[in-house]
Amino acid sequence: MKRLIFLLLISNYCYSQNYTYFAGSRSSSLAHSTVSLVDIWSSFHNQAALAFLEKDQFAFSYQNRYGLKDLSSSYFTLVKSFPVGCFGLSISHFGFEQFNETKIGMNYSRKFGESWSLGAQVNYENLFVEEAQNKGILTGEISLLSQPVKDLKIGLHLYNPLNNDWENSLEFSNRLGLRFGANYQFNNNSLLAGEIQKWADLPERYSLGLEYPFQKILILRTGFSIQPLGQNIGFGFILKKLRIDSSIEFSSYLGQSFGLSINYDL
Repeated sequence: MKRLIFLLLISNYCYSQNYTYFAGSRSSSLAHSTVSLVDIWSSFHNQAALAFLEKDQFAFSYQNRYGLKDLSSSYFTLVKSFPVGCFGLSISHFGFEQFNETKIGMNYSRKFGESWSLGAQVNYENLFVEEAQNKGILTGEISLLSQPVKDLKIGLHLYNPLNNDWENSLEFSNRLGLRFGANYQFNNNSLLAGEIQKWADLPERYSLGLEYPFQKILILRTGFSIQPLGQNIGFGFILKKLRIDSSIEFSSYLGQSFGLSINYDL
C-alpha cells in the first residue's frame, strides 16, 4: 500500500500536464516543442498536421520515466489517407497493475488548400486505481496547422475543450490544455521549433528544440524547457521505410527518462 501511495504521488507530479504529451521520441528529444511539426506522432500533439503527411504510416513508442518500471508509458498510432481526408487511430497506456490510465482516440484531419488544415479527435479515457476508482470518460481535441510561407509552420492544439473530468476525490485531474507553437526549416533541412503550453491550474511551459540532419540517415536533436526546467537530447535513424528515434530527458528534480520509437511507412 505504501508503494502504491508513493507511485500515485510521483505519477501525479510527472503527468500533471497529461501523459500523452510525452508520445514519440522525436518529440521528447525536442523538449516537446512539437505542436507545429508534421509527423506520425501528430496523432497525439496536433491532429491537423496529419493531413500534411505524404505517406500512410504506423508507429510504436515506449518511454521509461526516471528508471521506474511502474512509470512507463507506451503508445501506438496508425494513420491512413483517403480522398475525403486523413483518418487515424491512437492508443496510449501508462501505469502498473494497481494504477493505470488508458486512452483510445479516433481522429480526422483535412487540408484546405495548400497552406492550412484542421483536425479533431474523440477519445475514450479510462482511469483505474485499485480499491478506489475505475472510471471512463469521453474527451475531445481540436487543432489547426498553418503554413503561411514555404518553410514556416504554425500549430495550435486544444485538449479537452469541454473540460470533462474524472470527478474523483483523488488528486488527479484531466485538465483542459492549450498548446501553441511554430517551426522553421532551414535550407540544409535543419529545423528550429518552439512552443508554449498552458494547462488549467498550472503555469505556462516554454520549450525550444533543434533538429540537425547529419548525412542522409542520421538526425541529431536537442531541446530545453522551463517550468519545469529540463534538457533533452536524442537522435533518429532513417532506413528506407523505417525510422528509429531515441531520446533522453534530464529532469532537474527526478533524473533521466529514456524513450524509443519506431515508425514505418506503409
